[in-house]
Amino acid sequence: MDEIECLLFDGFRTFSLSGSLPLNEFVFFYPESHTLVLTDTAFHFNESFPLITQLVARVLGEYKELGPSLLEQLATQEKEKV
Repeated sequence: MDEIECLLFDGFRTFSLSGSLPLNEFVFFYPESHTLVLTDTAFHFNESFPLITQLVARVLGEYKELGPSLLEQLATQEKEKV
């Protein structure tokens, strides 16, 4: 049986009194079933979302597209992993 592969990378940076801290993002892949699990790394907005969400997703070019949000792309420190 294959092992689940896991990739950890620094996502958004948050700000607190102690300074800037990364939010860790995880990506999991199970080779046996070719299953990819993305945890808040990729989004898919479609007609099931409220109209305002659909409008914003269309303006940002993210409507009915699976991928990282524009904000995620801009804020992620390890861009080559995203």
